[in-house]
Amino acid sequence: MCRDILTATPKRMVDSWLYNENNTVKILILKSDLAIHQELREIFFSQNGFSFETINDLDANEGLGLSLNKVASSIWEKCDGTTTISEIIDSIMLRFNAPRELVCRDVVGFLNQCEKINLLVVNWRPM
Repeated sequence: MCRDILTATPKRMVDSWLYNENNTVKILILKSDLAIHQELREIFFSQNGFSFETINDLDANEGLGLSLNKVASSIWEKCDGTTTISEIIDSIMLRFNAPRELVCRDVVGFLNQCEKINLLVVNWRPM
């Protein structure tokens, strides 16, 4: 894997998210962004290693929620624009006692998929 990607600092571009009752993350997709709903389904339902689910439990005028599992939630929480991908991988490895190769593949895959639909920027560079 390219060393440059490991030093990247992913940053969430969606400010609307909260914790579910089971301490996992739910990303809120506002009505103005509902056009990405189908793309979310196609991308995340086919993503190996993560259990993503779109939830239509918000007021129809508000939008949708995208619930993340514990691993994806742990990655999302660390996408603050200061934590490197390498640090995220190390944290996930320790928390879930998983091998580096698997965690590396899943973290980078998750981040790339989220960037494709504008949920985050993988290589955040503040001005």
